[in-house]
Amino acid sequence: MDNRGVLQWPANRFLLFYYGRRLCWSASITAQATALLRLHGTLLFDMPLSIQHVVTWMSFHGLIVEGEGGALRDLMTVHPFLFYEGYVAEAFYPTTWSLNDELPLFPIGTPRFGITDFARLSLTAENASTYEQQLILHLEHSPITCVSPSYPSFGAYNGLGIWYPTPAEVTAGFRFLHAMMLSGHGVDEFGVGYWELQQTRGPAYGYGGFVRIARHLKLIRNAFLMGVNGVGYCYRTFDRMMLRNTSIAYGRVQMYPYLHFN
Repeated sequence: MDNRGVLQWPANRFLLFYYGRRLCWSASITAQATALLRLHGTLLFDMPLSIQHVVTWMSFHGLIVEGEGGALRDLMTVHPFLFYEGYVAEAFYPTTWSLNDELPLFPIGTPRFGITDFARLSLTAENASTYEQQLILHLEHSPITCVSPSYPSFGAYNGLGIWYPTPAEVTAGFRFLHAMMLSGHGVDEFGVGYWELQQTRGPAYGYGGFVRIARHLKLIRNAFLMGVNGVGYCYRTFDRMMLRNTSIAYGRVQMYPYLHFN
């Protein structure tokens, strides 16, 4: 964990594909759950959750979708795992990225960590004027798993500076989606606003494992919000929340500067 309250990957390279399937969604949703549970005080700071657990559960139930749009559809079907199965710690089920495992039988008394609130927030014509402010509001409670287009130029992006798709890519549209964890936002020295996201390639990539994508192109069109017993996202109280002014002239908003994790 770092001072954003989010999980840093120990490896310099992160496996996005296994047997031709995208698993970025599993890394992002596990990082989000880890961050939220640590902010909530439920999970010890030195106890990572098992990514393999959610991968095996989803694969065992035939819920991992291959091909175009798989990251979004996988995230749309992961909520039964979050609500009813619950994560175990990495120490109980180390990550191997296998999609062929049988569901393990954990010893009686093995701690489980679940989520009580989960919802999808999508960019629509009706909420276009308030969508970004809603994302910023929820960032004040915890990081957010989001899905953005995976253009070819993003694969070639070195993680530094602000990434934009090329005009030709925007014209051609996109086929694949990529899941990352949204952790902050900012404005660069040229006045360009950006979202800061944790990429799944490890801390040697980008800004300590984080990348920046332009805000004005509205590339983040789907976000997945979590809550634990009212901490973090909770749809029952959203209408009563106030949108705080988080605009800044230049610099980055670190959403969790008061947290100091190893």
